[in-house]
Amino acid sequence: MNLLRYIFNPKVLAPILGVFMIGLISYAALGQGPVSAATCDKNNDIVYCGYTSPADLASKVQASGELQTLYNHAFTTGYGIGDVNNWKANAKHATVYKDGRIVLDDGTVIATGANSIGRQKFNDQRLPIKISNTTYYYSSTGAAFGPNTSSLPAYVLVNDDHSLKFAALTACGNAVWGNSAAYKCNMLNQEKVNDTTYNFSTTVTKNNATLTKLVYDFGDGKSQTVTSNFDQKVTHTYAPGKYTAKVTAYFSVNGQEKSDTRVECTKPVDVPQPPKVTFACDNLTPFQISRTKYRFTVKGVSQNANFVSAKFDFGDSQTAADLKGQNETVTTEHDYAKEGTYTVKAYLTYKEGTTTEVPKCVAKVTVNEQTCADKPNAPECQPPKEECKPGIPKGDNRCQETPPIIPETGPTEIIGGALGLSGIAGAGAYYHTTRRNWINQIFKKR
Repeated sequence: MNLLRYIFNPKVLAPILGVFMIGLISYAALGQGPVSAATCDKNNDIVYCGYTSPADLASKVQASGELQTLYNHAFTTGYGIGDVNNWKANAKHATVYKDGRIVLDDGTVIATGANSIGRQKFNDQRLPIKISNTTYYYSSTGAAFGPNTSSLPAYVLVNDDHSLKFAALTACGNAVWGNSAAYKCNMLNQEKVNDTTYNFSTTVTKNNATLTKLVYDFGDGKSQTVTSNFDQKVTHTYAPGKYTAKVTAYFSVNGQEKSDTRVECTKPVDVPQPPKVTFACDNLTPFQISRTKYRFTVKGVSQNANFVSAKFDFGDSQTAADLKGQNETVTTEHDYAKEGTYTVKAYLTYKEGTTTEVPKCVAKVTVNEQTCADKPNAPECQPPKEECKPGIPKGDNRCQETPPIIPETGPTEIIGGALGLSGIAGAGAYYHTTRRNWINQIFKKR
């Protein structure tokens, strides 16, 4: 009795009746019209009274051939519920607005210019579409939503390129589609230039979206941003090590900046340690061509090095540099200006560096003083000449005998000569006579 008195108390009964009448009026007014938030319209609902979750709709689809056909109709490219297990796992909650926007809960505008399909034509803006053997009606959400309905909840499925794959209003299961942008980083292309240098480029998908920049992260703490000429190759040189290069593509979509990167837009980079480089001067060989001239041959030995040239220091303040050779062997000649002992040094230059001074590539050469063998025509190198007289070589004019001088025979000379000869003869006779008398006297005395 107390309970009845409480219920029928005018203060309690009036609000209850008010709410009931408002609901009744709303149902009567909206039940046969456009989709509204408080719908359960067997005449227009694709799924009567809608669905509560993606899994709930999936079970209804699996049980209905009509839903399978309708929900996979090609309203737009790539549209359709497809695998219901994918729908159950990946459907996202969204809001469909009367102005045609379909917006994910994170604020992403997944589509614009949305249309909604139902079973009933309730105004002239609804257009017929026959799918299989059933005629449906569709129009923009502006024409499909009730006058007091600005938005309705829905679940949507998104394609790999971020475009709308499928959407259905939760209140009635009516499918929704629209103009959806597609954007995607398709591939990071990698081209090896050498062991340390790589070229990178990127391919993208963009439909109703504008590519604004590509950000390359080379994985070694360095990056590069490209804002134009997006097909260009970006070159990067690495130090030895292992890296993962990645590119992120940025797009302008419905006035929002969106980015995309994925496993296809990453590439491993393995830069090996450089091969061990060794180089040394192996030997220096001198060969004497003449007293003052030598030929020098230097040879190098290396591993993973690139020979460039050789340099010689001849030890007399003279050098020869940038001498080319073959197979790390270089030969040159040098003529010394004067006698002496010289220390010759050779060095080899590679792209990777220059050899140091080593005993193998140091040699001593000697230039001796000249001998008569070197200057046979020198005066001091001629053999001694024979002498006709002491101190007078043969062939000298002084070697000739001087003949006796015969006096001239004029009258005076003849008379004088006769007198001389007479005197000589007389003297001889006197000598002879005297000698004989003297001898006779001696013998007589005995």
